Amino acid sequence: MAGEAGSAKPKAPHGPSMGRRDFVYAAGAIAGLACVGGAAKLAPGDESLIRPPGGGDEQEFFARCTRCDRCRSACPTRVIAPATLEDGLLSIRSPKMNFKLGWCNFCGACAEVCPTGALATSGGARFAFDPMPDDEFFETSLVLGHAVVNEDRCIAWKGQSACVLCSQACPYEAISLDEYDRPVVDENACNGCGVCENRCPSSRLLSYGGGDVRGIEVEPALVR
Repeated sequence: MAGEAGSAKPKAPHGPSMGRRDFVYAAGAIAGLACVGGAAKLAPGDESLIRPPGGGDEQEFFARCTRCDRCRSACPTRVIAPATLEDGLLSIRSPKMNFKLGWCNFCGACAEVCPTGALATSGGARFAFDPMPDDEFFETSLVLGHAVVNEDRCIAWKGQSACVLCSQACPYEAISLDEYDRPVVDENACNGCGVCENRCPSSRLLSYGGGDVRGIEVEPALVR
């Protein structure tokens, strides 16, 4: 009957099928998202970056830091640098220590200008920075990291030169020389100031080896 025929529900129209070009675009978008996800390797809690003095607790640091850049502007040795995409998507423009640019003398200038307490002990207390006799470095209980000798890049360990720059530069007497005049780090005395890494000439003298890896570099402390 006409009435019954008119009451029949029409079939839903089929949407356009995904063509080859659409599939390629979709695959490209997924790949792009995967790249972004890979760049975001550093999530809060990952302590693979060395933060300025007082920024040791990564969770608390991320909760407080506004990326205002005041710590970097106040640093007299210019060791504080903004994190880049290579450091992780979530860390972009947050302050990190780059010992190829400078070193930390623990003067406390960065903590003094931090408006949110991101560079402080747990609970917001400020660290004490006591001047050493030469007034260039300061005594502190802070440990940013520990210097580690890269024997494959260290000029002295490779036997190419009697280089002793790192041991001479260390203000905390944390680097001694073994019987072959090769640097050895005392982790109990090293606080990760980074002078040794900054002064190391291996990246220039061994530039043909590729990269900017130095003969001694500071690695993050497990507990800061």
